Amino acid sequence: MGISLQIEVTDELLPADVPAKQSLARALCLSKSALDAGRRALNDLRSVSLGAADIVKCFSQLQVNLQETPEPRLMSSSKDANAR
Repeated sequence: MGISLQIEVTDELLPADVPAKQSLARALCLSKSALDAGRRALNDLRSVSLGAADIVKCFSQLQVNLQETPEPRLMSSSKDANAR
């Protein structure tokens, strides 16, 4: 049973005049907002999903970019240069 459902059941089981009902209503609202935000975040991630062809194309382009980039060289200090 999810948190929202547990809060709803607890709220329904309590008598109407219990002060804790207000806190439960707020907790229910907050939990539903958090779940909605999580769902939106997941949907945003899914909307930018790549197809298999796109992934192959991206890796091919990465390989080309890496081949075009010169290898990094370590810079030697002036002491090292004078010692040679």
